[in-house]
Amino acid sequence: MPAFPDLSRRTFLSTGAALGALAATGSGVTRAAASPREPAPVPSDGTVPLRWLDGSAGGVVGATWGVPWPAGAVTDATTIGLRTASGDGVPVQSWPTAIWPDGTIRKIRDEPYEPDPNALSIGLGTDWSGLAAAWLTAWERTGDEAARAKLLGTMADIGAMQNGFITGSALYDLDTGRFATDAVDVSVSHLSAMFGLVEMCSEVLTLTRGTDLEAPGFADAWLQYCRLYNATREEQTAEVGAHFGNLNLRQPHCRLTAYAGAALDDDALRGRAWDEFFAGGNGYGPDLDWVTHRIEGPAVLAPVDEAAFVSTNASSQYALAAIQTLALVGDALPPDAVL
Repeated sequence: MPAFPDLSRRTFLSTGAALGALAATGSGVTRAAASPREPAPVPSDGTVPLRWLDGSAGGVVGATWGVPWPAGAVTDATTIGLRTASGDGVPVQSWPTAIWPDGTIRKIRDEPYEPDPNALSIGLGTDWSGLAAAWLTAWERTGDEAARAKLLGTMADIGAMQNGFITGSALYDLDTGRFATDAVDVSVSHLSAMFGLVEMCSEVLTLTRGTDLEAPGFADAWLQYCRLYNATREEQTAEVGAHFGNLNLRQPHCRLTAYAGAALDDDALRGRAWDEFFAGGNGYGPDLDWVTHRIEGPAVLAPVDEAAFVSTNASSQYALAAIQTLALVGDALPPDAVL
């Protein structure tokens, strides 16, 4: 059995999740310029006709689209609905993607949605880690047996999936609190592990490994994801039948490689983790100009000394990668390295 890194409980949560929250990429809502070209006025009955550009929906089952609105026409309190040409209602979910200077909504993104309570699509990254945190907290603090069953049950389900976390998402049954395990997809996002999944997997494995609570296959599924994210396309394909595409945030993911290296006592993975860290992929690399520069007007209202390449996202992920990789495989840090 892998010798999982025995960092103290809460270490990952306290140093990881809190800093990781800083890496949020924003809501995606943009504010319009003061005088862009306005959409056509909304008809007096409040309806806006929609049509396919090519005249037909063809074989489309679901679709996502955007609807522009003139300034002042739509606010947060406006109810958005969708009807067919014959007047029948169609389930739809909507959210704003652009705002006019006066605060009214400029553009809304819509898509049809009719949830099935016995087959809700749940991402195995950000979705499941958030649910797992809630279930673990309820179980620890109140002894909630239902929360315990959902946490341990979904861990076992992830372990039972052919491709584990690499599946990307699974269908969740609200009645049973379990995932369907028959999906064989290969779907990996660069964000899946960056907002608490690393910390939650470390936490639940620390709690359950070697006990009667251990979920079969879960540890292997997590270690597989940790090993393969930054692996070569050939290595990914050889193991799961497909590569992961053009992935981002390779420097932040070095901590996953480090976790696998420590758990599996694998010197190659330990060294690879530090190679990934210092390569700086989609983070802070060695070729950056690590000095500040004086920035004056008209770029800023008041002169300021600033390192223009610095961002909150990159800084928080760099810090997480440095902290966790040092904790996990600090003994493999090259002797002449400078963090």
